[in-house]
Amino acid sequence: MASQPVRNSRKAAPNAGLLDEGSPLPRWAQIAQILRQRIADHGASLTGLSDQALAREFGVSPLTVRQALQDLVRSGLVTRHRGKGTFVAGMPVQGTVDHLEAVMSEWRIEGRDVRIEILERTRMAASIPTAAALQIKPGQLVAFLHRRRCADGHPVGVDYRYMTVELDERLDDADVEHETIWEVLEKKLGMLDIHANVTIRATAAHANDARLLEIEPGSPVLDRGFQLVASTGRPILIGHSIYHPERFIHATTIRGPRS
Repeated sequence: MASQPVRNSRKAAPNAGLLDEGSPLPRWAQIAQILRQRIADHGASLTGLSDQALAREFGVSPLTVRQALQDLVRSGLVTRHRGKGTFVAGMPVQGTVDHLEAVMSEWRIEGRDVRIEILERTRMAASIPTAAALQIKPGQLVAFLHRRRCADGHPVGVDYRYMTVELDERLDDADVEHETIWEVLEKKLGMLDIHANVTIRATAAHANDARLLEIEPGSPVLDRGFQLVASTGRPILIGHSIYHPERFIHATTIRGPRS
């Protein structure tokens, strides 16, 4: 009598087919990608992130699931609490391009825990590029400000600011630690007629920025540069900010041509 083929009684995991066995990415990395998309689609309402549930869903070991979730923890997308479970963290903060320095106020209105850390505040001789942007002589003294912005306990951006000494003398630490400089210029100094020249580009994180943003060196980041110009036409402040690739979104409204 011909032998019967042996059948595997083990049922396939519901979404095991989502994992590409021919992919150069390991299983944990593929699962992390899938979960990133689910978080983008469902936000904080996403559930079912327990190690055992995901292991059953994808047909992998709990260790593989933990590797995937730890990758999301490092990116700030989920938080894990012993004895409670894994939860989606706050969604990426969003700032408009239209108003350069309004994002911190917008985040507070959204109920986020916003914190600005002053990493360095000093004065130095202006380099040739800095002097050109501020329309001063190279080597002339300028004020330098280095800050880190955090939302809900996670680093979002790193700021580098150069301003004239005259402007810096009118600001104290509280002004640049608890408010954005744009808001301070408007509210405290009454400088309402200011415009900004802005550039946004993608780049790779240098080692120091990567450390401050808690990402790997060379990771893609957004670099937003700007030049603030007073009503007199004189530049008063220049700088740029490096933003975390997954915790900040630039947004604006584009209107069509007038008929």
